[in-house]
Amino acid sequence: MQSTSKCPVCCHPRYRELFGLRDRLFRVTESRLTLRECAACDLLYIDPMPAEDEIGALYPPTYWMGSGDAPGSGVLAAARERYRRFVLGSHRRFVRPVVERQVREGRWVGLLDVGCGDGSTLESFATHPCTGLDRSTHAARAVRERGLASVRGLLAPSPFRREAFSIVTMFHVLEHLPRPQLYLECAREVLTKDGTLIVQVPNADSWQAKLLRSHWQGFDPPRHLVNFSTRTLWATIEGAGFRIVGESHFSLRDNPAALAMSLAPGLYPPVRSGRRESGLVGAFADLAFFLLTLASIPFAVAESMTGHGAAVMVRCTPT
Repeated sequence: MQSTSKCPVCCHPRYRELFGLRDRLFRVTESRLTLRECAACDLLYIDPMPAEDEIGALYPPTYWMGSGDAPGSGVLAAARERYRRFVLGSHRRFVRPVVERQVREGRWVGLLDVGCGDGSTLESFATHPCTGLDRSTHAARAVRERGLASVRGLLAPSPFRREAFSIVTMFHVLEHLPRPQLYLECAREVLTKDGTLIVQVPNADSWQAKLLRSHWQGFDPPRHLVNFSTRTLWATIEGAGFRIVGESHFSLRDNPAALAMSLAPGLYPPVRSGRRESGLVGAFADLAFFLLTLASIPFAVAESMTGHGAAVMVRCTPT
């Protein structure tokens, strides 16, 4: 960990200290972190920030698993899979019309999902050629097991040729990067000139963030290095050469689960997957987390309807 001397986006040296943070989820570090707000652009970022060669150690092997993707078999595993497909509906509705329009207009080249995790989101768009990119070996393997193309690596520097894709998606990626604008610039290079970039991040201006503060899981220290509000996300994306053409604050997959993880981080299935649990204990814990997530939906819908959802998703085109 090293002290953060300037804002990761605008490089301004002055800041305001908001409150302390700790890793409540995976507990890979006991370090006490501070959430700072840039005095110039209002971006939120953590201090100290891990060095580039320390970042990989902050992610346990199960990190890429979603709340519905914990391993298992039989009826429970089948129920998880149905739930996973159902909650990804908001992502499909945001992305699929872009894919279909590009195909219809003859502009379709392919889709790249940066930070693809286990490929569950990518699979939702897989009626057309799609590629997943992730730094995790475990994630790349899981994507291939779904029968999808995957590349293990980073977007900066890019392993792809220029204008290789007509859509690039980044679901919950930018907040993990020490230099988010660099990734946006690399995405612009691999996009066709009339392509579309889709970005989703936790929203630090959400009701959840305002109410729970250091207990909000959307901050997820030390893995989330920067934290965006809708306004700072727009400014960062536009500064990288994009124009925003669409926005959504609701994600059935992410928003209720963020509140559930904030209230009961120990129940989150990927956290528990490394523990020794009897089948009965694990089943009850899974059920408890599922019910808590369901109970969080009304609040998540309400905050989204006001434009303060726990996640914000935007569509952008190169300028």
